[in-house]
Amino acid sequence: MTLLCVDLPEAWVAPLKSALALADLTADTSGTGPADFLILGSTGAGAAAAHLAAFAEQAPGAVPEGRDLRARAQAIWLWPEVTPLEGALRQAALRHAPALRVNAIALCPPRPHPEPWQAAWAPAQRPGPALPPAEALTLALVFLRDSPAVTGQILHLQSPIR
Repeated sequence: MTLLCVDLPEAWVAPLKSALALADLTADTSGTGPADFLILGSTGAGAAAAHLAAFAEQAPGAVPEGRDLRARAQAIWLWPEVTPLEGALRQAALRHAPALRVNAIALCPPRPHPEPWQAAWAPAQRPGPALPPAEALTLALVFLRDSPAVTGQILHLQSPIR
């Protein structure tokens, strides 16, 4: 699997490098050459759409699997926080399907404390302790890499990268 990283914010570089090492992936940060896996850090919908279109042109096409077509390439759009880009992600996933799977990983701020009326449910719904950013990112990347039919989804991480 050839991995290409484009437009990564500085805050993402070190955690992503660790996450890729934990997931046994190596990246081409030069931005050149054919690839079948793209990690994109663009913060604007226009720039992301341009990078996704360029990647889709050079990515391997979908292969038949039964009566369906299965993408051999995928793009993961990293969002520094929850942003109003859900519509852009949905459009990109629809535009490039079935040749390319497009998903996002969003970094969420810590959950706010529950309201008093929600206190009864808090013990049952409390997530475990937040993982270190590199480990959380690794789990998200491995899930998206190994899930052959997931597209247009946003994975929210608890561990903010600062």
